[in-house]
Amino acid sequence: MPPSLDRFAGWSGEMDAELLEVVTGLQSDLAALGDEYARQQALLQEGTVQLRREAEGLQREIAQFRTGDRDVSTDTEAPQAARLRRLLRAELGLSGDEVPYLCTLLRVPDASWQDAVEGLLGRDRFHLLVPAEHYDAAMALYRRRCHKDGLHGVGLLDGEWLVANAPPACPGTLAQEVETDHPAARAFVDLVLGGYVQCEALEDLRDHHAAVTPECFVRRNFATEHLDPRVYRRWFIGERAIPRQIEAREERLAAIAEEMVSRQAAPRAWPGGWP
Repeated sequence: MPPSLDRFAGWSGEMDAELLEVVTGLQSDLAALGDEYARQQALLQEGTVQLRREAEGLQREIAQFRTGDRDVSTDTEAPQAARLRRLLRAELGLSGDEVPYLCTLLRVPDASWQDAVEGLLGRDRFHLLVPAEHYDAAMALYRRRCHKDGLHGVGLLDGEWLVANAPPACPGTLAQEVETDHPAARAFVDLVLGGYVQCEALEDLRDHHAAVTPECFVRRNFATEHLDPRVYRRWFIGERAIPRQIEAREERLAAIAEEMVSRQAAPRAWPGGWP
């Protein structure tokens, strides 16, 4: 409550210059309070509009997922990779199957290790592959358009080199949890994950130079860290990816609905809690 209102409500003196001063102060305080209230309502309305737009986008994505469209997840998570993929298809005349994302070529049969696979691959999940005979042309296009189209941080795998030169995975490492029928994808996974020994217990990590647990603790370069759950809980690999993506969006929709309910009550509250 504004102090000037307390003074006015408790006034018992004469109608004189001092009272006029109190009234003038009250008018000023009420005007400022009204301005602040209007500002907060504008911000509230803007936030509500943004939440509605987000909810509409999530509902569209869920509908697309349920038709079997996996591209919606990569378009959202890796827009630069999606943009390069569209360019490669358009400029080189390649089909969608000829320019796959790495993640679409992989499977992780044991769900208990999927978080670790997703987390350690991270952005590598959205690397692109092209037929060997188109690799040089694809790289030339990438170089020509990377600055114009903001295609930074997108990986274009050299499948021919990987198949010829990448070492096989070591026994008992995370690479063996990943299945694929694509030779270049196999070689890349072996190269990246083939050095991480699988450990069921956190205490066992210290026995190895590089190792990982199912709960995503990773040891490398004599340091142990926990992977970012915002990365590894967003699955893009295998048949479990779409249900997980739908679940994540439904959870966000529920959170938006709760926030919208709380916002509907907000206009009845004045700044500072004054009714």
